[in-house]
Amino acid sequence: MKRTKLFGLIALTMIVILSCDRQTIEPDIQTFKGSKNLRADGTPCPYIDDADCDGFSDASDNCPNNYNPGQEDVNGNGIGDVCESSGTPPPPKPVSGDAVTAEYYYDNYCLANDPMSTGCGLAKGIKEVLLETKDLFKNTIIYNPVIAYYKIDEYGGTDLTESTAATCPNSKCYITVKSTSGSSFQIRQANVSYLNEKLAYIDGLISQYPNYTEHYNAYKSGCTQAFWFSNDSLPIFILP
Repeated sequence: MKRTKLFGLIALTMIVILSCDRQTIEPDIQTFKGSKNLRADGTPCPYIDDADCDGFSDASDNCPNNYNPGQEDVNGNGIGDVCESSGTPPPPKPVSGDAVTAEYYYDNYCLANDPMSTGCGLAKGIKEVLLETKDLFKNTIIYNPVIAYYKIDEYGGTDLTESTAATCPNSKCYITVKSTSGSSFQIRQANVSYLNEKLAYIDGLISQYPNYTEHYNAYKSGCTQAFWFSNDSLPIFILP
């Protein structure tokens, strides 16, 4: 009888400990109208477009609506394990011939094939600037910045239509910051020193590696297009 009670006490203790650990790993998230997600303690999520508050922006999260800070993906199919096990229908994975965003193209084709090509230089510039300017622009609070989602035209065209996070698969949407006060040009003009410094850095790379001048010029072009973002100015990329 004593052994039974002791075993029950140990089991109960383990359950309590595991429950506590789970609470520290998975934050309680509250979503407020028109604002970014906050944890239960009132601290903001790392990104203003981080629906599940797991430290990965929706564009790079392999399961954007389910908390998974480890980004576990046992089968390597690009869809987080928690997304597959939760019953949340994942977006279809792009195949050869599909139109995709610069970020998807660079991460899923360029890095494994020809990263120094002209097309990959263009994709690299667009990807980097869209990611880097989100925090930069959101801090220009005088223009009331908000995240904006632009979905690639269903026919693979370059005309982009503003959408929402819920309807934007990672491979099919460009994500930027726009202002609700003033114009998008103003929020970018206020931070133009960022672009000038980046272009100067790439010019330095051209001086060091003249054999890759075409790649770096395309890199500069991608940076410029992404910085002066308009909903019909960014190219789409076709997966080989």
